[in-house]
Amino acid sequence: MKASDTLQLLALLQLSLLACCDDVRSRKLPDGLQGEDSSYGIEDTADSAADTGLQEPEPAQPALYPDDAPHSPISAWVLENLQQLAATDPGLAGDVFMKVGDSITVSSNALYCFAGDYVDLGARQDLQVTLDHFLAGDAAGSTPFDRDSGAALGGMSATWAISGDPCPLQIEYDALDPLFATVQYGTNDMQLGTTYESAIWGFGSNMLDLVDELLIRGVVPLLLTIPPRLDISDSESWVETYNAVIRGLAQGRQVPVADLHLALQDVAGFGLLSDGVHLNAYSQSGYYRACQLTEEGLDYGNNTRNLLILDALDRLRRAVLQGEVLDEEVESLQGEGSSEAPFVIPWLPFTDLRDSSDSPHSLIDGYSSCDEGQDESGPEYIYRLDLHERTQLRAMVFDRGDVDIDLHLLGDVASGDGCLARDHQILEVELEAGSYHFALDSFVSGGEELS
Repeated sequence: MKASDTLQLLALLQLSLLACCDDVRSRKLPDGLQGEDSSYGIEDTADSAADTGLQEPEPAQPALYPDDAPHSPISAWVLENLQQLAATDPGLAGDVFMKVGDSITVSSNALYCFAGDYVDLGARQDLQVTLDHFLAGDAAGSTPFDRDSGAALGGMSATWAISGDPCPLQIEYDALDPLFATVQYGTNDMQLGTTYESAIWGFGSNMLDLVDELLIRGVVPLLLTIPPRLDISDSESWVETYNAVIRGLAQGRQVPVADLHLALQDVAGFGLLSDGVHLNAYSQSGYYRACQLTEEGLDYGNNTRNLLILDALDRLRRAVLQGEVLDEEVESLQGEGSSEAPFVIPWLPFTDLRDSSDSPHSLIDGYSSCDEGQDESGPEYIYRLDLHERTQLRAMVFDRGDVDIDLHLLGDVASGDGCLARDHQILEVELEAGSYHFALDSFVSGGEELS
C-alpha cells in the first residue's frame, strides 16, 4: 500500500426505488437483491450436512470485487444471484443484450464491427462460441452488436437514461426484451457539478437507480468502469473514485463489472484519442478494424474495450445460461459491523453497499471528541482499517432521500470518545501507520432515526 493510495469507503444505502416509468413503480427488486444483508437466494445447507454426517460446509457469502482484475468474480454466490435474477422473466431473450451509455458506447468502433466481415479474435478463438451466440440474437432486426440503441447517446449521463416517461431505458427494453445489458456512464457525469466531488453524489444515486431499474425487469447488467482522462490535469484521481462507485454498486448487487480502466493501463496512451477522453481504434489500409483482437490491434482503446466486453459476455453466457461457477476462490467481507467485531477492510480501494436500517448495532450515541452536539444514536456499521505505512485516504459515504448517515474516523478503539474526524459525506486525510475504524452512523432528528 503506497502513500498515494486512495480509499473509497462507500456505504451506498438502499431506499425505495425511484422508477422512471409508471408501469414499474409498483414493482420491487427480486427477492435477494435488496442489499448485502440479504441471502441472495442461497439455500442453507446446514441441515442436509447434519443429516448425512458430513462436515458442515462453510456458508456462502457475497463476493468482494477487487480492483486488480479485469472481471469481477462469478462465485457460487454470484451465480445463484444471477440465475435468480434471470428467472424473474423467462421470456427475456438470452442471446440479446441492450447497450446503455454515452458516446463511448455509441461509437461506430464500439462492438458494431462484430457483426461485420473484419473480425479477428487473435488468441481468443475460444470466444467464437459466444460471438456466434449473440450474432444469432434478434435485436429488433439487427444483432445486439450493431443495434443503434435507444438507451445510448453521445454527451449523456446516467440521469438521462432514467428520465422521462417512458425513459430511454424503458424504450430500449420494450424494443428488445433482452436478458443482458452493458452499462457505461461516468465520463459526462463528472462534468455535472461545480467540482468532480459535487457531481459524484448525484452520479452514485442515479447509477443505483439505473441498475435497480434493470434488476426489476430481470435484466442482468454488466457495468463497465470509465477509461482514464487526459483532457484535464486533475481529473484522473477522481476517475478512480467514480470507478470505485461503479464497482461498489456492482458488488452491492452482486452483478458483474468489467474494468475498462484497468484494461487500458498497458495500452499506448491509454487507448485515447488526442482529445484525451474518447477511445481510438486500430486502422488498416485507411479503414478502422476495431474487432481485430490481435496483439497489434489490442494496442488501441476500442479494440481493447471490444475484447473486454466480449469476454464478459462469454462469462455471463457460461454462468447464467449454462450454470458454470467461474471463480471458486473469492474473498468475502469478514466481521459483523459492530464495535467488537467490525467489518475488516482487506484492501484499498474498498467499497461496500448495505442498508443501515438492517444493522442490529446501535451502541455509539455520540462522538464527543468530534462534535458533542450531534445525536448519532441510530444504527451504525463499523469498519476496521490496518495501515502499514503513511497513507492518504479519501473516505466517502453515499445516502439518498431522507437518509442521513455520517462518517466518523476513529482510532484503534471503536469508541465515540476516540473520534479523530467527522463529516457528513467525505473525509480526506493522511494517516500514519496503525489501526483505525470508520463508523457510519445514523443521525437522529426530532426523535426519528434517519437510517
